[in-house]
Amino acid sequence: MSFIYKLRPKLEDFNVVQPMRGGFNHSTLETSLPTLHQYVTCPSRNNKAFDVCYGNVKDDYKRSALPSLGDSDHSMVHLIPKYKSVLKSCKPVKKIVTSETHQNIEDLCGCFECTDWGVFLESCDDLTQLNDHVTGDIKFCEGLVF
Repeated sequence: MSFIYKLRPKLEDFNVVQPMRGGFNHSTLETSLPTLHQYVTCPSRNNKAFDVCYGNVKDDYKRSALPSLGDSDHSMVHLIPKYKSVLKSCKPVKKIVTSETHQNIEDLCGCFECTDWGVFLESCDDLTQLNDHVTGDIKFCEGLVF
């Protein structure tokens, strides 16, 4: 158990999900690491939960007991993450995408040729201000053309 005390600061970081599994035989981590939660509550051997899997996020996994493999006296425990990716949990968003034609690109180049870029260089005091003004002019030209 001494290795667990050394790992304690890393295991209690709540920004990262860190499951820890194994057969701890007659010991539990509830006293030494009270912030960790036991994921395996279903029986894995003789109607007792001998196999453990601790993690720092409560109820992070769905669990179910599966039959044992071959002649093993332990049942398998299937842990399925409850987390759903943002892609699966959010509704699709419709976006309007403009298609550039050859004529649109020529019009945009013409707009840029008419722009007096020296005015931006003379009127701006620093690079950030110059970037803001040039970007604003580019967006203005795009708005005219597309």
